[in-house]
Amino acid sequence: MTQETVAYPSSCLAASTNTNGVHTIEVPGLEPFPVFCDTRVAGSGWTVIQRRQDGSENFYRSWEEYAQGFGDFSGEFFMGLERLHFLTAAEPYELLVHLEDFYGGTRYARYEDFVIGNGSASYPLAVLGRYSGDAGDSLSYHRGMPFSTFDHDVLGHGCAITYVGAWWYDDCQFSNLNGQYVDGGRYEAKLSGRGICWMTWMGYDYGYKVSQMMIRPKCSNSIQRHRNSRQSLNFS
Repeated sequence: MTQETVAYPSSCLAASTNTNGVHTIEVPGLEPFPVFCDTRVAGSGWTVIQRRQDGSENFYRSWEEYAQGFGDFSGEFFMGLERLHFLTAAEPYELLVHLEDFYGGTRYARYEDFVIGNGSASYPLAVLGRYSGDAGDSLSYHRGMPFSTFDHDVLGHGCAITYVGAWWYDDCQFSNLNGQYVDGGRYEAKLSGRGICWMTWMGYDYGYKVSQMMIRPKCSNSIQRHRNSRQSLNFS
């Protein structure tokens, strides 16, 4: 008896799901792994790579934890830089940053291209495309920067410790979405930038209620590859 081989989609777009939830995907270089697919914020096909919503998860984490990922799909989580690298290396992706304040307002920032480099280069924000949206562009400043944590500071600027987070810091930041969760949003100026910061909307002294980073393939090639894979399994 031959063991049945499962053909997993390569992305949430290829999974062709119309509901929010967890799906298993597979990309070259990695074993199949679960991801959370979002269809509510900006339509179908989006893979959530980071979510903040209530402060239940500690995001002041080590380099190894950010490399491997942490948290819970039912709440707050970070996908993991290693998986993010292989995902964005497999096919062209776009990035959407969704933000909500404590007054019911929502804004977004969208980037046409998004690529994370490999671990030996400290998972840099290797490619970041053209911005559109209404939250302002607080990420282009970080283009090309390596990822930094309190125990892995490639540039030596101490930004992860200063801003109590982990990010693609330069010297230091216009955004800090892995910073401290501040209930109520506004905080003291002396703590400037240490919350879930997106400077171009509310400035440095405001932490958002919700932050969600999502990526989606820029074309439907992944859907066709998934269909071809399933057909080859059915007729082999």
